[in-house]
Amino acid sequence: MTRTAPGSGSSGGGRPTDLKRLSSAERKSKLLQAVLNNPLWIFGLLRTIAPVLRIPGTRWVVVTRFDHVKQVLAANHAFHVPWAQKVRLLNDGKAPFLLGVDNSTEHREFLKLLMEVFRREDLPRVAALAESEATKILDGHVRTGVGNDFDAISDLITRVPVRICRDYYGIPIARHEEDAVIEWALGMSAYMFGDPNDDPKYAEVGLAAGAAIRPLLDKAIAMARARKAGDTIIDRFVAMHSADPRITDDVIRANLLGMVTGFVPTNTMASGHMLDAVVGTGRFLSWQRSMFMGPVKKALAARDDKRFFRCLMETLRFRPINPGPFRICVEDYTIDDGGFLGRGPKTIPNGAKVLASTQSAMFDGRRMEKGRKFNVDRASSEYMHFGSALHICVGAFLAEAQITPTLRALLTRKGLRRAKGGAGKLKRAGPFPAHLKVQFDG
Repeated sequence: MTRTAPGSGSSGGGRPTDLKRLSSAERKSKLLQAVLNNPLWIFGLLRTIAPVLRIPGTRWVVVTRFDHVKQVLAANHAFHVPWAQKVRLLNDGKAPFLLGVDNSTEHREFLKLLMEVFRREDLPRVAALAESEATKILDGHVRTGVGNDFDAISDLITRVPVRICRDYYGIPIARHEEDAVIEWALGMSAYMFGDPNDDPKYAEVGLAAGAAIRPLLDKAIAMARARKAGDTIIDRFVAMHSADPRITDDVIRANLLGMVTGFVPTNTMASGHMLDAVVGTGRFLSWQRSMFMGPVKKALAARDDKRFFRCLMETLRFRPINPGPFRICVEDYTIDDGGFLGRGPKTIPNGAKVLASTQSAMFDGRRMEKGRKFNVDRASSEYMHFGSALHICVGAFLAEAQITPTLRALLTRKGLRRAKGGAGKLKRAGPFPAHLKVQFDG
């Protein structure tokens, strides 16, 4: 069977969940695209002259300094996530999930529940699954013809986390269903995290994706209840129900839906951007690539996975998942600005939409020594790739366990290089990396 990569179906965007439907919303002017492709200079300017910038004629505020970004993300009483209602809608309105909870006490209860089923002692298991699946995929490509183009994103980077959802989460995803599940996960994520302006197209794609994946999750829960044994995430959730009747099927489904929505798309975005920054001579930040490759190759040669992942984290600082998370201000909140255009306190008004730019913060010289230098030995506390404070990504430890062996398996292939011409350029489906073709010799 010929597999269809996310957003690349022959329907021309006709499926309700096809990310091609978001393409018009993602089109940008050449000037804006140039800024987004190398935003470091404009963020540096904002950090100096207007670190808490209220954009005239809009409700938007952009926060760019490290301490200010940390402050906004920690003040969950004043800055709420904009996707709380979206989380409920994706689960048919029946149960919330941790991602949409701003109350600290309630959030702790949800987090405790998740940590009882997603356990840190599972990390070797997740890493082994990722390495096994990545190796199978890459070896399969070698058998079909070394030197042919290999789509590192659609055939590897998005596929490995879906198979972990199958074997570790316990969701019965057949091979012919993988592309659909990828598309649903990306569609739900785009709706939740990539739609601060409530574009109806994002709602249509996201809600259709939620409706499509819920029956699969219900099937997984029913199968776990029937077998009454096993050690997948779903088995653990089901086992908890006998001790705590509050863990209903709706609650289990909400948690599964939330973790799939976070795991597959976030790892796709992170791994896709890491790969684009490291391999070959793509257009993005081409002037920085010589900094990336030396430390990466050295860590791989030493078979030092911890060092390798630190290289990837530092690479991701230059090519982040996104400019930063969005928040909605729910009460007037004052920050001591300190910029040339706004010395002294500045109030973010109730109702403002806020971009807390973690991308900018991770280059702030007030906290990041030699921010434009590639430094693998930066403290982990300096990174905000997976958020900060209450809504820091609950699956960040799983991301490391999955991303490290997946990219190691690819980057250690002999003669790895970008495919020639347009095939070797990073292409997107909606806001997500979708295709980046490479070649290798074995």
